[in-house]
Amino acid sequence: MTWTGIAKQLAVPPLEGVAAETIALIVALGLVFGTFPMYGCPTLLCAAAAVLLRLNWPALQLVNYLISPLQLALLVPFNRVGARLFPARPANPPPDLPAICRLPQALGLRQCTRSPAGSASARLLESCYI
Repeated sequence: MTWTGIAKQLAVPPLEGVAAETIALIVALGLVFGTFPMYGCPTLLCAAAAVLLRLNWPALQLVNYLISPLQLALLVPFNRVGARLFPARPANPPPDLPAICRLPQALGLRQCTRSPAGSASARLLESCYI
């Protein structure tokens, strides 16, 4: 097989002869895993699903990559839902830090209260209702 033949096979995932249920499963898993709010995890989740369920991995990754703009658009809403589910207190700096580290607090700026686990857990709860 030549390099051109290999490139043609990798460019378009072969879906001839694949059942409609399998294609629907590929699209559904690509949509659900592709909107997971932790950047980088959808690729690993899709790879694991493709291996465990014996699905077409390039087709599943294609759906995952096409959904990635939706992942970024849903990141803020999932983060807000996660912050409501798991409220976090602002971190107070220890008293031995230099004054420059306490400057944002002295100016009255709000500390970040969002937790990364909150967004992921909100996504998991939301996926149960789909």
